[in-house]
Amino acid sequence: MTHDPFAPLLGQQQAIELLTQAVTQNRVAPAYLFVGSDGVGRSLAARCFVELLFSSSVETRLIASLQSRLR
Repeated sequence: MTHDPFAPLLGQQQAIELLTQAVTQNRVAPAYLFVGSDGVGRSLAARCFVELLFSSSVETRLIASLQSRLR
């Protein structure tokens, strides 16, 4: 079983897909701004993204890429 860094983030499929694609395509921007109302998951999304970026497991990145392609 592999670990999906975005598993705790619910209801943000478009954001998850955009962030995952940035990593898998090696096109990560120098900065990201997470905006929205209180409780939508800005901080959680940022932490999940950092986990994906600094994951030592190439497998985690590959799985995230495959998951986004299957959706």
